[in-house]
Amino acid sequence: MRSQAFRDVIVVPQRGDRYHGGPIWPNFYLRVRARTCWGIIPVPIDTRPHASAPPHRIIDAGVWCGIVGLHYGHMIASLGMRIVASAALDPALPLIFSLPDVDLFELPPYFWQMINVLGVDRQRLLFIREPVKVLRLYVFPQAERPFGGGPSAQHLDRMDRLFGDKRLVPKVIPVSYVSRSRVTRGGQIAGESYLEEVLRKLGVEIYFPEDHSVEAQVAYYAQVRRLIFSEGSPVHTLQLVGRLGADIAVLVRRPRQWHAFASLKPRARSLTYLRATEALVRGLGASRRSERHRGITIMNEAKLLREFARIGLDLSTHWDSPAYTARRDADIRGWIVDRRSQKSSFDEGKFIETQLAALGIDIFY
Repeated sequence: MRSQAFRDVIVVPQRGDRYHGGPIWPNFYLRVRARTCWGIIPVPIDTRPHASAPPHRIIDAGVWCGIVGLHYGHMIASLGMRIVASAALDPALPLIFSLPDVDLFELPPYFWQMINVLGVDRQRLLFIREPVKVLRLYVFPQAERPFGGGPSAQHLDRMDRLFGDKRLVPKVIPVSYVSRSRVTRGGQIAGESYLEEVLRKLGVEIYFPEDHSVEAQVAYYAQVRRLIFSEGSPVHTLQLVGRLGADIAVLVRRPRQWHAFASLKPRARSLTYLRATEALVRGLGASRRSERHRGITIMNEAKLLREFARIGLDLSTHWDSPAYTARRDADIRGWIVDRRSQKSSFDEGKFIETQLAALGIDIFY
């Protein structure tokens, strides 16, 4: 990947939307490689920033790395894929990040942990909280992009060289399931904790990434022969390393999703998506649009057992259907309690009850 350089660029803080902020590139809409993009063919998803005030100061030169996001998965997959190349350009150049223009904003702990994993000197980081002018601003294209923009072989070679080839790490843990069962604000799988109990009986380690630093997660994943992820942000931790050499499976939470496929495929020895979703039950957002990202996933029980059997795990030897159903329904009720605790200007109860009734689940809002 080659960098581009631009002169006299105004860089502004993030404002509002997570993709609004950063450099105001000359001929902004033509600078696709310098912007935040998704897709196999880069499609910009950011919006043109605007300076709310004249530049607070002038910086001679720097490298644009990205906006600091508050969502772990998006921070890595969408906003963090310039850091490695930027850090290698010139050790004398500051690495520029844009922060939200809110009072008392604190960088999330995972940001610093991610910086540690990538071996970046913290002293080089320059955070933009007010508009600045950079006389010469360098920028690399994203090494990876969500929804199809996978890493090049050259990028993975660099990651292997810088951080060690994880394929060479002894795989002392046969199978590990990376859980989302402690998620409480939507985005969970109903009955996942029961699935974990059965997996434990089959000798599978259950791993809760929220209990560990990013550095510890990277070290752990490198030791596992077969990694099974419950679809979600922890998958993106693997984008902080090169090739892993593990068999990776993803338990699909959202129907018709191939979560991080382009980023996982070249890192894995094999990649499998376990597809057993019956439905994604959703609530309503403030604009009365359904909230897919905060819904609760209902699994098809027969498909769930069949999909795990495909990767050599026979759940049926320990599976108790009534116990699973009870745990699933308890999770649904807990999700509804959480939905009801959130302030809303309208009643979503009928919307949720209709979805559950269509699944033959008699739980009321």
